[in-house]
Amino acid sequence: MKRRKWFVAMSWYAGLFILVSGVAVAMSPDEQDQRLAALRAQDSITVLVIDSGLGGLSVSASIDHRAQRSSCHRSIDLVFANALPDAARGYNTMSSMDEKAAVFSEALRGMTAMVHPDVILIACNTLSVVYPHTAFARTTEIPVVGIVDIGVKFMADRLRQEKDAILVLFGTETTIGEDSHRVGLRKEGIAEDQMTTQACPDLAGEIQSDPDGDVARTMIDLYAAEAAGTISRRTSKTLVGLCCTHYGYVADRFAEAMRSSAGGVVEILDPNERMADVLFPAGCETRFTNTKVTQRVLSRVRFSDAEITAIARLVESKSQGSANALRMYQHTPDLFGIKNGP
Repeated sequence: MKRRKWFVAMSWYAGLFILVSGVAVAMSPDEQDQRLAALRAQDSITVLVIDSGLGGLSVSASIDHRAQRSSCHRSIDLVFANALPDAARGYNTMSSMDEKAAVFSEALRGMTAMVHPDVILIACNTLSVVYPHTAFARTTEIPVVGIVDIGVKFMADRLRQEKDAILVLFGTETTIGEDSHRVGLRKEGIAEDQMTTQACPDLAGEIQSDPDGDVARTMIDLYAAEAAGTISRRTSKTLVGLCCTHYGYVADRFAEAMRSSAGGVVEILDPNERMADVLFPAGCETRFTNTKVTQRVLSRVRFSDAEITAIARLVESKSQGSANALRMYQHTPDLFGIKNGP
């Protein structure tokens, strides 16, 4: 009987797959909401935030910031993990989706074995579109939420409010190549001529290394000019969808570049902040007088001093804890068992 009760309890979490790339998923939105509601009712939770770099640390910072104001939980163990397998081998340089999925699946397996999370937030657009292709997605009993689905709903809402606006989606090669945002937006009823896409090769790495540097600024200017050339009709307002968590660090620069290239009014749409909403629904703000948040940053690869300094400075205004966790990150070579190199 105890074994059956355990199975039923664990089955409560089984099968939570978010629509992140137009792939059919096993759980309905109602079932997803029920299982996340179960997490919200727990006094203490462990949250695993994953990115293929340090862009998603902004999501950890938002969670910490919200936790101090919401007090939905008595305590949150907030773990940010970098899923990059090798400093010279990023997901966007891998040769196929099969390779990306195999590496990310192994990363997820290793991270969950080490952290034992109650929920996983994929704070990375690239990894969100890779996730449905992983073996992990077919077997996990842990709720997994990807940022692409959150971004699609956010952007669709704004496009319904701004029917004459054009949405420009900026993202990595994998994110734009999989076309997950446009597929999702079309399912939300958004017309094809109301959106366009722009891949930004190597930009995320430049932002992580030197967000204020000339190289990152020049790349944004060039990609904005290319994107402006793809807009199919005249518009007085351009919505800029930031489909890479790194891009939020330089949102002002994207706005400036698009105003220069496309003219008119420019509005930035950054889904990073919206991801924290998953853990803090309306109605749970007064469960406790305060929330104790402990933070860790884990990475299989080493970060440079320049990366740590740059990103810590950008997140510390929202969360000193996230900045401190990055400065004291744990280099964890056995975070997941993928052989270095191609």
